[in-house]
Amino acid sequence: MRYAFATALIDFQIDSMLKSPVAIKNGLFVTNNPGHVARFLQTSHIVTIGSLEAKPLTGGSVVLYRVDDLPDISQASVEVINFLREVQAFLTAAWLKKDNSANCELAFSFGQETPHVHSNSLALQYTDHSGGRKSIKVDEGLLAEICKLHATSFQGVTQQNFPAHTVFRKSIARLDRGMKFLQQARSSDDLGQKVANYCSFFEALLSTSASELSHQLSERIAFLLSDDPNKRLGFFKDVKKAYGVRSKIVHGDILTAGVIASLVDVARTCDEFARSLVLKIVQEPHLDALFNTGSNELLDAYMLNLIFGVKESPSSQLSS
Repeated sequence: MRYAFATALIDFQIDSMLKSPVAIKNGLFVTNNPGHVARFLQTSHIVTIGSLEAKPLTGGSVVLYRVDDLPDISQASVEVINFLREVQAFLTAAWLKKDNSANCELAFSFGQETPHVHSNSLALQYTDHSGGRKSIKVDEGLLAEICKLHATSFQGVTQQNFPAHTVFRKSIARLDRGMKFLQQARSSDDLGQKVANYCSFFEALLSTSASELSHQLSERIAFLLSDDPNKRLGFFKDVKKAYGVRSKIVHGDILTAGVIASLVDVARTCDEFARSLVLKIVQEPHLDALFNTGSNELLDAYMLNLIFGVKESPSSQLSS
Protein backbone atom coordinates (compact mmCIF):
# COMPACT_ATOMS: atom_id res chain seq x y z
CA MET A 1 0.00 0.00 0.00
CA ARG A 2 1.37 3.38 -0.99
CA TYR A 3 1.51 6.16 1.62
CA ALA A 4 2.76 9.71 1.73
CA PHE A 5 4.20 11.05 5.00
CA ALA A 6 4.34 14.81 5.51
CA THR A 7 4.77 17.54 8.08
CA ALA A 8 5.03 21.32 7.89
CA LEU A 9 7.86 23.10 9.68
CA ILE A 10 7.39 26.08 12.00
CA ASP A 11 9.95 28.93 12.18
CA PHE A 12 11.74 27.60 9.10
CA GLN A 13 11.67 29.59 5.86
CA ILE A 14 13.27 29.31 2.43
CA ASP A 15 13.86 32.65 0.74
CA SER A 16 12.51 31.56 -2.66
CA MET A 17 9.97 29.05 -3.91
CA LEU A 18 11.63 25.80 -4.94
CA LYS A 19 11.05 24.74 -8.54
CA SER A 20 11.76 21.11 -7.64
CA PRO A 21 11.68 19.26 -4.32
CA VAL A 22 15.13 19.00 -2.72
CA ALA A 23 16.16 15.40 -2.02
CA ILE A 24 17.66 14.76 1.40
CA LYS A 25 18.10 10.97 1.62
CA ASN A 26 16.18 7.70 1.42
CA GLY A 27 13.22 9.25 -0.39
CA LEU A 28 12.92 12.18 2.05
CA PHE A 29 12.28 15.55 0.36
CA VAL A 30 11.87 19.18 1.41
CA THR A 31 9.83 21.78 -0.45
CA ASN A 32 7.91 25.01 0.02
CA ASN A 33 6.00 24.67 -3.24
CA PRO A 34 2.30 23.81 -2.75
CA GLY A 35 2.29 22.21 -6.19
CA HIS A 36 4.64 19.49 -5.00
CA VAL A 37 2.43 18.77 -1.97
CA ALA A 38 -0.66 18.61 -4.17
CA ARG A 39 0.77 15.50 -5.85
CA PHE A 40 -0.02 13.38 -2.80
CA LEU A 41 -2.51 15.44 -0.75
CA GLN A 42 -6.00 14.66 -2.00
CA THR A 43 -9.26 16.51 -1.36
CA SER A 44 -10.50 13.65 0.83
CA HIS A 45 -7.37 13.99 2.99
CA ILE A 46 -8.01 17.70 3.51
CA VAL A 47 -11.60 16.98 4.52
CA THR A 48 -10.40 14.40 7.03
CA ILE A 49 -7.71 16.52 8.72
CA GLY A 50 -9.62 19.80 8.41
CA SER A 51 -8.64 23.10 6.87
CA LEU A 52 -6.78 24.26 9.99
CA GLU A 53 -4.31 21.36 9.83
CA ALA A 54 -4.18 21.37 6.03
CA LYS A 55 -3.31 25.05 5.67
CA PRO A 56 0.40 24.73 6.61
CA LEU A 57 0.77 21.89 4.09
CA THR A 58 -1.01 23.69 1.27
CA GLY A 59 -0.14 27.32 2.01
CA GLY A 60 3.55 27.47 1.17
CA SER A 61 5.14 26.46 4.48
CA VAL A 62 8.31 24.38 4.33
CA VAL A 63 7.20 20.76 4.16
CA LEU A 64 9.19 17.57 4.59
CA TYR A 65 7.67 14.52 2.95
CA ARG A 66 8.32 10.97 1.87
CA VAL A 67 6.27 8.59 -0.30
CA ASP A 68 6.71 4.89 0.40
CA ASP A 69 5.13 1.46 0.00
CA LEU A 70 3.95 -0.30 3.17
CA PRO A 71 3.00 -3.96 3.55
CA ASP A 72 -0.37 -3.10 5.13
CA ILE A 73 -2.40 -0.31 6.70
CA SER A 74 -1.28 -1.13 10.24
CA GLN A 75 2.28 0.00 9.47
CA ALA A 76 1.16 3.57 8.76
CA SER A 77 1.08 4.49 12.47
CA VAL A 78 4.59 3.12 13.09
CA GLU A 79 6.04 4.79 10.01
CA VAL A 80 4.68 8.19 11.05
CA ILE A 81 6.87 7.98 14.19
CA ASN A 82 9.87 6.88 12.11
CA PHE A 83 9.24 9.80 9.77
CA LEU A 84 9.01 12.25 12.68
CA ARG A 85 12.33 11.06 14.09
CA GLU A 86 13.93 11.65 10.69
CA VAL A 87 12.45 15.15 10.68
CA GLN A 88 13.93 15.75 14.13
CA ALA A 89 17.33 14.73 12.75
CA PHE A 90 16.87 17.28 9.95
CA LEU A 91 16.03 19.98 12.51
CA THR A 92 19.20 19.09 14.42
CA ALA A 93 21.22 19.59 11.24
CA ALA A 94 19.55 23.00 10.79
CA TRP A 95 20.42 23.96 14.39
CA LEU A 96 24.05 23.00 13.76
CA LYS A 97 24.16 25.63 11.04
CA LYS A 98 22.40 28.35 13.05
CA ASP A 99 20.65 28.66 16.41
CA ASN A 100 16.89 28.59 15.86
CA SER A 101 13.58 27.32 17.19
CA ALA A 102 12.36 25.48 14.08
CA ASN A 103 9.87 22.75 14.96
CA CYS A 104 7.22 20.50 13.55
CA GLU A 105 3.95 19.60 15.22
CA LEU A 106 1.70 17.02 13.58
CA ALA A 107 2.91 14.62 10.93
CA PHE A 108 0.50 12.69 8.73
CA SER A 109 0.38 9.51 6.72
CA PHE A 110 -1.90 9.83 3.70
CA GLY A 111 -3.06 6.71 1.90
CA GLN A 112 -2.58 7.07 -1.84
CA GLU A 113 -4.83 4.15 -2.76
CA THR A 114 -7.20 4.54 0.18
CA PRO A 115 -8.70 7.52 2.10
CA HIS A 116 -6.93 6.35 5.27
CA VAL A 117 -5.16 9.09 7.25
CA HIS A 118 -3.12 8.77 10.43
CA SER A 119 -1.41 11.53 12.47
CA ASN A 120 1.00 11.72 15.38
CA SER A 121 3.54 14.03 17.02
CA LEU A 122 6.65 13.91 19.21
CA ALA A 123 6.76 15.73 22.53
CA LEU A 124 9.56 18.11 21.54
CA GLN A 125 9.30 21.85 21.00
CA TYR A 126 12.68 23.44 20.43
CA THR A 127 13.53 26.95 21.58
CA ASP A 128 16.55 29.06 20.78
CA HIS A 129 19.36 29.57 23.33
CA SER A 130 17.33 32.22 25.19
CA GLY A 131 14.31 29.96 25.63
CA GLY A 132 12.34 31.89 23.02
CA ARG A 133 11.52 31.67 19.34
CA LYS A 134 13.91 32.46 16.53
CA SER A 135 13.02 31.64 12.95
CA ILE A 136 15.67 30.40 10.55
CA LYS A 137 15.59 31.66 6.95
CA VAL A 138 17.79 29.90 4.41
CA ASP A 139 18.65 30.24 0.76
CA GLU A 140 18.97 27.22 -1.49
CA GLY A 141 22.71 27.01 -0.83
CA LEU A 142 22.33 26.79 2.94
CA LEU A 143 19.40 24.42 2.52
CA ALA A 144 21.67 22.13 0.49
CA GLU A 145 24.28 22.25 3.28
CA ILE A 146 21.67 21.33 5.89
CA CYS A 147 20.42 18.45 3.75
CA LYS A 148 23.96 17.17 3.22
CA LEU A 149 24.76 17.38 6.93
CA HIS A 150 21.58 15.50 7.75
CA ALA A 151 22.20 12.86 5.11
CA THR A 152 25.79 12.16 6.13
CA SER A 153 25.74 12.61 9.90
CA PHE A 154 22.31 12.10 11.42
CA GLN A 155 19.65 9.44 11.30
CA GLY A 156 16.38 9.11 13.12
CA VAL A 157 16.12 5.89 15.12
CA THR A 158 13.26 3.78 13.82
CA GLN A 159 10.56 2.63 16.20
CA GLN A 160 11.48 -0.98 15.42
CA ASN A 161 15.10 -0.40 16.53
CA PHE A 162 14.42 1.93 19.46
CA PRO A 163 16.02 0.44 22.62
CA ALA A 164 13.60 -0.84 25.26
CA HIS A 165 13.47 1.15 28.51
CA THR A 166 16.52 3.39 27.92
CA VAL A 167 19.23 4.40 25.44
CA PHE A 168 21.80 4.69 28.22
CA ARG A 169 23.51 1.38 27.58
CA LYS A 170 26.86 0.21 26.25
CA SER A 171 25.55 -0.64 22.79
CA ILE A 172 24.50 2.98 22.16
CA ALA A 173 27.26 5.34 21.02
CA ARG A 174 28.46 8.09 23.36
CA LEU A 175 27.33 10.84 20.97
CA ASP A 176 23.86 9.32 20.62
CA ARG A 177 23.47 9.11 24.40
CA GLY A 178 24.52 12.72 24.73
CA MET A 179 22.04 13.85 22.09
CA LYS A 180 19.18 12.88 24.41
CA PHE A 181 20.30 15.58 26.86
CA LEU A 182 20.93 18.01 24.02
CA GLN A 183 17.32 17.57 22.84
CA GLN A 184 16.10 18.32 26.35
CA ALA A 185 18.30 21.40 26.55
CA ARG A 186 17.08 22.74 23.23
CA SER A 187 13.43 22.11 24.06
CA SER A 188 13.49 23.80 27.48
CA ASP A 189 12.26 27.38 27.88
CA ASP A 190 13.51 27.50 31.50
CA LEU A 191 17.09 28.75 31.23
CA GLY A 192 18.26 27.15 34.46
CA GLN A 193 17.01 23.77 33.28
CA LYS A 194 18.39 24.46 29.82
CA VAL A 195 21.90 25.09 31.16
CA ALA A 196 21.69 22.02 33.42
CA ASN A 197 20.80 19.84 30.42
CA TYR A 198 23.61 21.31 28.32
CA CYS A 199 25.99 20.35 31.12
CA SER A 200 24.51 16.84 31.18
CA PHE A 201 25.18 16.69 27.44
CA PHE A 202 28.82 17.65 28.05
CA GLU A 203 29.05 14.94 30.72
CA ALA A 204 27.52 12.22 28.55
CA LEU A 205 29.83 13.19 25.70
CA LEU A 206 33.14 13.78 27.45
CA SER A 207 33.27 12.41 30.99
CA THR A 208 35.13 9.20 31.78
CA SER A 209 35.07 9.44 35.59
CA ALA A 210 33.18 11.30 38.31
CA SER A 211 36.39 12.65 39.83
CA GLU A 212 36.80 16.45 39.52
CA LEU A 213 34.08 16.38 36.89
CA SER A 214 33.67 20.13 36.42
CA HIS A 215 37.42 20.61 35.92
CA GLN A 216 37.68 17.59 33.62
CA LEU A 217 34.91 18.74 31.30
CA SER A 218 35.92 22.42 31.28
CA GLU A 219 39.46 21.42 30.31
CA ARG A 220 38.38 18.94 27.64
CA ILE A 221 35.94 21.33 25.99
CA ALA A 222 38.54 24.10 25.96
CA PHE A 223 41.20 21.92 24.31
CA LEU A 224 38.81 20.35 21.80
CA LEU A 225 37.45 23.68 20.61
CA SER A 226 40.53 25.88 20.35
CA ASP A 227 44.28 25.86 19.77
CA ASP A 228 44.65 29.37 21.18
CA PRO A 229 45.72 29.45 24.88
CA ASN A 230 43.77 32.63 25.64
CA LYS A 231 40.59 31.25 24.10
CA ARG A 232 41.09 27.97 25.91
CA LEU A 233 41.29 29.79 29.23
CA GLY A 234 38.14 31.72 28.41
CA PHE A 235 36.28 28.56 27.39
CA PHE A 236 37.47 26.82 30.57
CA LYS A 237 36.05 29.62 32.72
CA ASP A 238 32.79 29.69 30.72
CA VAL A 239 32.14 25.98 31.26
CA LYS A 240 33.01 26.33 34.95
CA LYS A 241 30.44 29.11 35.21
CA ALA A 242 27.80 26.95 33.52
CA TYR A 243 28.60 24.13 35.93
CA GLY A 244 28.07 26.50 38.83
CA VAL A 245 24.52 27.04 37.57
CA ARG A 246 24.02 23.34 36.97
CA SER A 247 25.20 22.42 40.47
CA LYS A 248 22.67 24.73 42.11
CA ILE A 249 19.82 23.54 39.85
CA VAL A 250 20.28 19.80 40.32
CA HIS A 251 21.04 20.02 44.04
CA GLY A 252 17.92 21.98 44.91
CA ASP A 253 19.57 25.33 45.56
CA ILE A 254 18.26 28.70 44.35
CA LEU A 255 19.91 31.11 41.92
CA THR A 256 20.84 34.61 43.05
CA ALA A 257 19.61 37.65 41.15
CA GLY A 258 23.06 38.11 39.66
CA VAL A 259 23.22 34.57 38.33
CA ILE A 260 19.69 34.85 36.93
CA ALA A 261 20.69 38.03 35.09
CA SER A 262 23.57 36.15 33.46
CA LEU A 263 21.54 33.10 32.35
CA VAL A 264 20.94 34.23 28.76
CA ASP A 265 24.68 34.66 28.20
CA VAL A 266 25.50 31.37 29.93
CA ALA A 267 22.88 29.52 27.87
CA ARG A 268 24.18 31.12 24.66
CA THR A 269 27.72 29.99 25.48
CA CYS A 270 26.55 26.43 26.22
CA ASP A 271 24.56 26.35 23.00
CA GLU A 272 27.58 27.49 20.99
CA PHE A 273 29.89 24.97 22.69
CA ALA A 274 27.41 22.14 22.10
CA ARG A 275 27.04 23.05 18.44
CA SER A 276 30.79 23.32 17.93
CA LEU A 277 31.45 19.98 19.66
CA VAL A 278 28.88 18.07 17.59
CA LEU A 279 30.10 19.62 14.34
CA LYS A 280 33.73 18.86 15.17
CA ILE A 281 32.95 15.25 16.00
CA VAL A 282 30.82 14.48 12.94
CA GLN A 283 33.16 16.28 10.53
CA GLU A 284 36.48 14.79 11.72
CA PRO A 285 36.62 11.03 11.03
CA HIS A 286 39.00 10.16 13.89
CA LEU A 287 36.73 11.92 16.39
CA ASP A 288 33.62 10.39 14.86
CA ALA A 289 35.15 6.94 15.38
CA LEU A 290 36.33 7.80 18.90
CA PHE A 291 32.94 9.05 20.10
CA ASN A 292 30.94 6.33 18.37
CA THR A 293 33.03 3.19 18.95
CA GLY A 294 35.86 4.18 21.31
CA SER A 295 36.20 3.14 24.95
CA ASN A 296 36.65 5.37 28.01
CA GLU A 297 40.33 4.38 28.02
CA LEU A 298 40.80 5.56 24.45
CA LEU A 299 39.03 8.85 25.16
CA ASP A 300 41.19 9.39 28.27
CA ALA A 301 44.35 8.71 26.27
CA TYR A 302 43.23 10.97 23.41
CA MET A 303 42.50 13.89 25.74
CA LEU A 304 45.79 13.45 27.63
CA ASN A 305 47.73 13.55 24.37
CA LEU A 306 45.77 16.60 23.21
CA ILE A 307 46.30 18.49 26.46
CA PHE A 308 50.02 17.69 26.67
CA GLY A 309 50.68 18.26 22.98
CA VAL A 310 51.49 14.65 22.04
CA LYS A 311 51.04 14.35 18.27
CA GLU A 312 50.10 10.69 17.87
CA SER A 313 46.44 10.11 18.67
CA PRO A 314 45.32 6.94 20.50
CA SER A 315 42.14 7.03 18.41
CA SER A 316 44.23 5.83 15.46
CA GLN A 317 43.88 2.40 17.04
CA LEU A 318 40.23 2.44 15.99
CA SER A 319 41.12 2.31 12.32
CA SER A 320 44.00 -0.15 12.61
